[in-house]
Amino acid sequence: MDYSAMSFDHPSVNFVGRSAMDNGVVGVVDLCTTVSPYKAGCVTVALGGSLGSSYIQSDDFYTSQNVSVLEFPDDVPILAKLFLCQMIQNECKYKYVAFGRELNIHIRNDFDMYLPQTPNGEPDWKWMEDYMRSLPYSDSIAV
Repeated sequence: MDYSAMSFDHPSVNFVGRSAMDNGVVGVVDLCTTVSPYKAGCVTVALGGSLGSSYIQSDDFYTSQNVSVLEFPDDVPILAKLFLCQMIQNECKYKYVAFGRELNIHIRNDFDMYLPQTPNGEPDWKWMEDYMRSLPYSDSIAV
């Protein structure tokens, strides 16, 4: 969606762009009657601009172009999503650059990273959550 083409008469839905500020939320827009917003709890990833900026969205939202949305089953803990956000940001820090090797070209083809797995090969969400809880000052993480 195009932020500048949105209406702002009765703003009620966050609009996420490629910003590294305010969880990527660049403003609040009117609800579109033709497009349902993404649900809270999804992770957004900036594919250009502030490349790799990844955030868990706390409210329903729309996105601009070049923002990828990662949706999860309801049982994935928020701390595991936070673990993934940090993994994505670290992976992007050195491999991708704005106006050069941008992530939007690679996100569906060859963007990968190793994650903890259960013995049956599924992502180990519990391990990720436990790891985040084990970090110094983890009690300060607001979830």
